[in-house]
Amino acid sequence: MKKKSILLLSFLAVALVVAILYFTNPKNKQEVTFITAAVHYGAIAKSVTATGTLQSLDTISVCAHVNGIVSTVYVDLNSIVKKGQLLAKIDTSIIMIEMEVATAGLSSARSKAIFQESNFERQEQLYDKGIISRAEYKVALNQHKSAEVAVTKALEQLKIVTGNLFHTNIYSPIDGVILTCNVFAGQTVASSFSMETLFIIAKDFGKMQIRATVNEADISPVKAGQKVSFTVAAFPENTFQGSVQEIVLDSSVSANVVSYKTVINVENTDVKFRPGMRASITIYAEQEDSVLIIPSRALSFKPESTMNNKYVIIKAEKLITVPVEGVKRDCIVVRNSRYRRKQKAYVWVKKGDTVIEKRIRIGVNDDTHVKVVEGIALDEEVVTYMVKDGAASTVDRRPWIPFKPQSRRGRTSGDSKK
Repeated sequence: MKKKSILLLSFLAVALVVAILYFTNPKNKQEVTFITAAVHYGAIAKSVTATGTLQSLDTISVCAHVNGIVSTVYVDLNSIVKKGQLLAKIDTSIIMIEMEVATAGLSSARSKAIFQESNFERQEQLYDKGIISRAEYKVALNQHKSAEVAVTKALEQLKIVTGNLFHTNIYSPIDGVILTCNVFAGQTVASSFSMETLFIIAKDFGKMQIRATVNEADISPVKAGQKVSFTVAAFPENTFQGSVQEIVLDSSVSANVVSYKTVINVENTDVKFRPGMRASITIYAEQEDSVLIIPSRALSFKPESTMNNKYVIIKAEKLITVPVEGVKRDCIVVRNSRYRRKQKAYVWVKKGDTVIEKRIRIGVNDDTHVKVVEGIALDEEVVTYMVKDGAASTVDRRPWIPFKPQSRRGRTSGDSKK
């Protein structure tokens, strides 16, 4: 027993010496380093992301109004056309036969009308002299009026055939570009309630639209006139600009998700965009310039208990700034009812070896930066996060540039070590 006790005491002594050497070794002490950001003026915008498809501003579908075989096509895809320009021609041989039949029918109807008119005049004279009965007079009158109606019907039929002859020539209704050409020489076309589209013409390629799909959860802040930036796969390195024209009231449902169509106007002066291109869109729903901003990640920072050995930590529940003889000084209170009634957030401000928690009121938050309405002053340094065994650096006071792509991961542009 005595031997075991001696061994146990020896083991405890060695362990104590190792622990003392370990914890007194400077290399084993972790240095806490704060990453801070200066409160500064800048622009901020809350964005809504969406996807959409580029479309021509106005497109016209050109169809055939008569039946027949296409004899000639004068344009092709991407052809630039003018209003009234001949696009295609349908064979007129059948319609010319119909024209001859209609013309002959009109001549026959007019001849019958002339005969019935003279017959009626003769019967009217006989009726006035009492030679024929009233019934015979009425028959002559009816035959005369029927002959006149037959002339009118024959004339209208001739007009229809003449119109069909005109429609064998297919003209462009607008100035534009041929997007789709679905017809070729020798093709038979038919006019019906579901007419086949022969050509699709885009009116103006200098201006286009994006039909964006916005989720119902994001649609409320989107309004006409807001700025939009977007990218397309054809030009992945470029970011293009546009503006919201309107939000379509009708909704669509896909996989139980309700969304709304948002029309976005886009300039296409260089004719880079083509109909059907998919666009990844950012709508700047709430934009404010020259406001106090801080990194959003400062709102989620919380100090660790290990900081107490190096820094003085003051929580917001015990701190309020009040004017004393015209000078703002800190005093201890239990609550701050002025902040309690407003939208609150909490940040930690570093002043020398003191880290102070402050209540602030915030505004727009774009997930990278947040607007500060009140509760903090310009150039104060808010703590965004801390690292251990890190080297200190100066505070980055560069302003945030709006509409410049921002990284949502890692350190924000205003972060620095301190």
